[in-house]
Formats: sequence, C-alpha cells, structure tokens
Amino acid sequence: MVSAPPNLCLHDTGDGVITSVVQESRFHQTPKNGELYVLDHLLNVVVIWNSVVLMWRGFWGLGDNHFYPDDLEKSSWVSLGVGFGVLLLNIPLQILGNMIFRWSLNKGWPLAFRVVLEDNLIFVANFGVIHHWRRVWLMQDVYFFPDHENLSLSPGISHIAGYLGLALILVSMCNVTIGSYTTGSAPANSGCFLANYYFRYFFSKAPLDSPDDEVNNAKAAEEQSYNMATESVAL
Repeated sequence: MVSAPPNLCLHDTGDGVITSVVQESRFHQTPKNGELYVLDHLLNVVVIWNSVVLMWRGFWGLGDNHFYPDDLEKSSWVSLGVGFGVLLLNIPLQILGNMIFRWSLNKGWPLAFRVVLEDNLIFVANFGVIHHWRRVWLMQDVYFFPDHENLSLSPGISHIAGYLGLALILVSMCNVTIGSYTTGSAPANSGCFLANYYFRYFFSKAPLDSPDDEVNNAKAAEEQSYNMATESVAL
C-alpha cells in the first residue's frame, strides 16, 4: 500500500489492467454488498491512506533533520544518492525475496512468515522511494525559479510538465493511490516483486506478466485463505 513511483508503474492502456489495481479495497467488497462496500472504502480512506501519509512524513522528516538541515542543496543531493542507492540494492533483494517466498510456499510455512518477509522488503524499498521523491522536490525548490516573483510559476510548470511526461509514456495512472494489497498473499510468481511493469507489459510475451493477472491471482489466493479460515472457525 505504501508503494508509489518508482516502485509502482501502471499503464493507461484502457484494457482493464488499471481498474482492478487502482480500485481495490482492503476486503475486495463490491457495490452489491452495500454497507460492507461503504465500510471497506472508509477503512481505506480513514485508516490505510492516513497511515501511508504518516509513514511517508516520518521518512521525509528524518531526512530534513539529519541530511544537512541547514543546506537544502546538499540535502537534496544526499537524498539523490540514498534514493538511487537503495532502489538499486532493492533489485537483487526482490529476487532473493521471491526465492524465499517460493520456498516458504513449497514448505507450507504459515502466511505470517511471508507477511514479515514482504513487510521488511517494502520497508527498505520505500525508504529509497521517499528519498527519491524528496530529492526531486528539493531540487525543484533549489534550482527551478527559486526566487521568481510569481510563486506559482515553479510549481505550475512542474505540475504541467510532470503530468504531460507521464501521459506521453502512458503511465499517468501512477499518480493515483493504488488500492489495498494484503501483504504475503501474492502468488509464487510475484511474491516480493514490486509492481514495475512498463517494459514487461509492452515487450513480454508471457500472459501472466500483466498486473491484472497477478492481482486477480492474489485476490483468489486471499479469498481461498479466508474461506479456509472461515470453515475452520465454523467447525
């Protein structure tokens, strides 16, 4: 849930891939369920999304306090190094994490193990993501019309240029907060992998490489686990 660009990449292709990823709620309720559907989305807005903001604010604030707090220029360059360094480190970590994820499934280990595994990987990845965002933000403040009399010029150009850039490469949906994903519930082929599908989507021939398939598989796995738990409680 805390993932965002550059951890997350969604395509504006109009083929159904986007809707299933963006609009998921925590318990996957549909409008047919009435009150449960409303409560599910309230949980997303009031609890989950606020928790995401708190986590992001925490990492960002630590950078403000410890990365040259009196020099925004140096602070932005430190965040540049930290952000890209952690994201590069996260590439082999994802591969290793997926190997452990598959192994735990084959061994029949409990869901809690995979939850902890993915939580730790996501924690590291988002430390890099947040500092990547922070360095872009600070560099805009430092280098992009910092003293112009029109205070709206710099943010206005940034907003338009950023959105046009995303739209031109068909990934403007990355601006939208994704729906809730249950940690540890992914199928074996996508566990511990972050949702970067740009080149995989356009160039991969494997049909299961699309995020839509993986999200649906994750949903099916979660529903199966939920049904098994419900049946055991009933017994």
